[in-house]
Amino acid sequence: MHISSRHDWMERKLRKLRGNEQLGKCTSMTLTSPGIVKTEKAMTTNLTWMLSESFDPHIIGAKILVYQGYIDDGNIIITLTGGTVPVCNPFVNDISCITDGLHVGFNITNIQPNNASRYSIEVEMNPYGDYVKDETAVLYIYQTPNVPSITGNVGLSGLTYNFTCYANSRSLPVDFRNQSTIEYTWSGAFTGTGSSVTIGPLYKQDNGKNITCVAKDEGAADRISSEVTVSIIVFYAPERITLVPNSTLAVESINGLKLMCTVPDGQHGNPDIYSYYWMYPATTLWINSTQDSITIESFAINATQHDGQWQCKVGNLAGNTTAQKINITINVSPSVSVTTSNNSDIIERNNVTLTCLVSSNPVSDIKLHNMTNNETMDTINNVNQAQYQFINMNCLDTGDYMFTANNDIPDSSYMVTLTLYIDVMCSPRKIRQIPRSGVEGVPTGHNFSLEVEILSNPQPNVTQESWSFVDYNGTLHDSLPDNVNSYIEPGSGRLTIKAKLTIINTDKINYGIYTLNTENRFGNMTPVILGVAPKGPPSPPSIPRLMDLTAVSIKINWTAGFNGGLQQTFTVVYVREGNDKEYTESVNTDPDVNKGDIVAYKLTNNLTIKANTTYIVRIQAENSFEGGSIVDGKSAKYTTLVKANFIHDPKITIVDDTAKIHFLISGPLTHIIEENCVTESDQCIKYNITVPQNKHIWLLQDSVTHDFYEEVPLADSEANQFVFSFWMYDGDNLLYSVPDVIHVAIGEEHKKCQVYENIEMAAGQQISVEQHRRRIPFSLAGVDGTTYADLKIIGKPSETGMIHGEENKVQYSDINFIKR
Repeated sequence: MHISSRHDWMERKLRKLRGNEQLGKCTSMTLTSPGIVKTEKAMTTNLTWMLSESFDPHIIGAKILVYQGYIDDGNIIITLTGGTVPVCNPFVNDISCITDGLHVGFNITNIQPNNASRYSIEVEMNPYGDYVKDETAVLYIYQTPNVPSITGNVGLSGLTYNFTCYANSRSLPVDFRNQSTIEYTWSGAFTGTGSSVTIGPLYKQDNGKNITCVAKDEGAADRISSEVTVSIIVFYAPERITLVPNSTLAVESINGLKLMCTVPDGQHGNPDIYSYYWMYPATTLWINSTQDSITIESFAINATQHDGQWQCKVGNLAGNTTAQKINITINVSPSVSVTTSNNSDIIERNNVTLTCLVSSNPVSDIKLHNMTNNETMDTINNVNQAQYQFINMNCLDTGDYMFTANNDIPDSSYMVTLTLYIDVMCSPRKIRQIPRSGVEGVPTGHNFSLEVEILSNPQPNVTQESWSFVDYNGTLHDSLPDNVNSYIEPGSGRLTIKAKLTIINTDKINYGIYTLNTENRFGNMTPVILGVAPKGPPSPPSIPRLMDLTAVSIKINWTAGFNGGLQQTFTVVYVREGNDKEYTESVNTDPDVNKGDIVAYKLTNNLTIKANTTYIVRIQAENSFEGGSIVDGKSAKYTTLVKANFIHDPKITIVDDTAKIHFLISGPLTHIIEENCVTESDQCIKYNITVPQNKHIWLLQDSVTHDFYEEVPLADSEANQFVFSFWMYDGDNLLYSVPDVIHVAIGEEHKKCQVYENIEMAAGQQISVEQHRRRIPFSLAGVDGTTYADLKIIGKPSETGMIHGEENKVQYSDINFIKR
């Protein structure tokens, strides 16, 4: 670059002054600027201004000055002066003048960055002629931009990402510098321009692909661009894992049991695996590990938590694999423990709960066995805990109980038992005695034993002093008679003993009352009183007590007395009041009936028990003492109920194969009749038809009159008579009976009457209508004993005749004669 000298400065001042002198003059010359000329380093180019008028460089005083920069402060790089010989004086190497009269400028070869600048020109046509200038020409030199940089070259698989590229322009001059333009090439193909570009979504296969960013000034050639290429990093999760072992395991022990979680080659993900996650049963938390395998016992958990589903997954910052799972069953043979709800004595009538706890895997079937009764009380399946509750425990529940737990583990001791003894405490109580009735008749000189069987836990202490004796005179003795021995024997059942007194060679001193008292720490036994009496007649039974009374029955019961030491029987003796004739009925009873037993009997003999009649009733007891001893009890008096006349106007009409029954029932009735009589035990009116079936009807309560109508089919009957009877019951008690209300004879096989057609009738001729080979009328006998019939005769009757019924009774008949 040429640096201005003082001479140059003076020249500019003079020109300026001259220019000022020209102010106001009309200057017609104009310059056309080359504008901005863009080129490259080491290239050749020119800046040429075009004049509107031809410049004659031979004119003395004409001058052209070219500046690098503005005129006022730039450096003159070319001077062209007019004269006889034009001189072009460039002050800068590689610059040469251009002038042809209409064009003024310069050429620059081997352009360098310092050539990049604004350029100005002054043109004087003559010292006093036109003067023009231009300061708008620019030489712009393209240079390679800075190497661009790319951001955002790392991304997660499956997402779309923006990549940003930036580069600074280095072209000159700075004032005219353009922003670098950016072009992107993705995986070898043009993708777009701009400050950023969107690519994606990215996947595993995009990992390692290149993205190239090219930066250059607008309009610059590709050879002066700069670029950068980066590889895209796509993060993706591991794709698949395998868990070894890969199927359900059932093992006896976890010792040495190892699980391995591996990822096949090529599926590790990006970045490579750096975390293994394990989840064990009974938790929802993943445990982070750097190891691809674990041993189960390394987990600080109990055996129950070892059992179940184990899971493994692997991951990196892009994500985790799907978990792989394995079920591990740790087989544990059962062990059993039992607790009770009672920590002290179990007392009768208390409730007790047994809790059976079983440690096993898999869970067990738990059973409770009563070893004493050899029975299984309960079974609960697939549990590790079971509860059994005894409600209102009994002393006899004492005994061994066994719990069994079974979980069917192969090749192991699959059943475990635990036996528990339950001891139920109870105070003594009598369960049986001899004699059963409490009193026994014993002849003198005989040996005899009194016996009391006692249930007790713990066993009471029964000694001779536990017995007391009161003789027949009512004297209480300090001790038992000398010929009486007391001892204990095992009872007939569990927890029982027999307290026995044996009387040797019974004497009159032994007759009386023997009382046994005993106790244990849980209470006293109710005293047991036994009597020894001389053998003799039975004691009188009690007065009979009324249980039920109808018009045709008397139901009573009584209490038996002492049987005198022999089997006794009973007879009911009754008479009608005002009549001395006695009626007796023997009673069948248990052979062992004795003092205190209740005996019941019902008098229903329709020959002796009549309605509305008073009876005096007593009970006789008899045994075989001295060939037969009879004693009478006290008498009681009862009056049977009134028998109502409640059936009126019964009628039966047989039409074809049907018996039509009609009658009236009237009250009032002595007993209330309930509605809905449908069973044999209901209180109701029952009527019985022997042909062909039984039926029931009922009356409404307090009904006065009931009009009853029924049709009974007879087609299937084989009987030759029709009987209609009534009975009224209250439960099983017969209140009233009206047998044979209607009794009608019918044919052996009931059919429709046979009609004989076209019969010639002469005077006095008889016609019979047969039913089933018996010459009987086909109509029914009415209540007045007559027989009615309608007879149609078809033929040529000449006169009306008589129809004779059975037994030659004259009957009346309407005969319809039809003439033809």
